[in-house]
Amino acid sequence: VAGVGSATRDVYVAGGPGGGVSAINGSSSQCAGSTANYTITSNNANYNHTWSYANGTGVTFVTSADGRSATATFASNATSGQITVNSTNACGSGYGNNLNVTVIPVPSAPGAAAPNSPSCTQFTAQWAFTSSATKYYIDVSTNSGFSSFVSGYNNLADGNVTSYVLTGLNPGTTYYYRVRAYNNCGTSPSSTTMNYATTASPTVAPTVTAATSIDCNQAVLNWNSITNATAYYL
Repeated sequence: VAGVGSATRDVYVAGGPGGGVSAINGSSSQCAGSTANYTITSNNANYNHTWSYANGTGVTFVTSADGRSATATFASNATSGQITVNSTNACGSGYGNNLNVTVIPVPSAPGAAAPNSPSCTQFTAQWAFTSSATKYYIDVSTNSGFSSFVSGYNNLADGNVTSYVLTGLNPGTTYYYRVRAYNNCGTSPSSTTMNYATTASPTVAPTVTAATSIDCNQAVLNWNSITNATAYYL
């Protein structure tokens, strides 16, 4: 039609949610009470990235301005869970990603257990199993305040066991011991103080009394019983 014109305009349409986070980079094992840095691999710089923690508790994030990295703080009571990063832009959500994280707690103090196998110069110190411990440290003293230690028994490292044979002790002496649990994330407080007295040596000689049942070729020799004696020699 004569006198009718036309016009065109280019219109830019923002990219839809076709990208997102292809990986979360960082350690999958963390100590409770620690901090750690994480980054993401993303195929599109035009996304906003949201960090969260799922299926666990006690983890918070401080993210970079572009959301492509974050410092995670694991509280002392944090539990294992999943770091999740989601991506969004004005046109919708891209795909996110997850990273499973195992949180390892510092061991709690070992529980008490009764000593075992006593003798004059040794006994077996025992304690209760502590979850997540990989070894234990033991102190032994002759005073309950642990102002001094029996030689060789100050912070003595034991393996991942719940007993230790204390040797080289003095007869008739009370010994006190305490135990700490350890793993790569830290050392527990000391256990409740436990104690045991070694068997005392006989302190007096037996008193011999008159023989009995005497005949031509034998007699029964007699003496009184002595406290703590386990055998007698003639």
